[in-house]
Amino acid sequence: MRANGVEEYYITGEAEDYEKFVKWAETIEKLVGNPLYHWTHLELKQYLNVDTVLKGATAKEIWVQDNFFNNAKE
Repeated sequence: MRANGVEEYYITGEAEDYEKFVKWAETIEKLVGNPLYHWTHLELKQYLNVDTVLKGATAKEIWVQDNFFNNAKE
């Protein structure tokens, strides 16, 4: 994320979880061919049953669709 120019606020800072997730999604779409790209999608499928490709434009859909992230703090 740092190499992608994401501010530290969204990496280790006080940003909300959703904001951090969106920044990760914007980064992951630039990593096609990188193991992190494939690993991220494998985990979305295996643990959350999400088939949607993660990118900035789909981050909100995945966040809302799964609801896992919304309940993680409860």
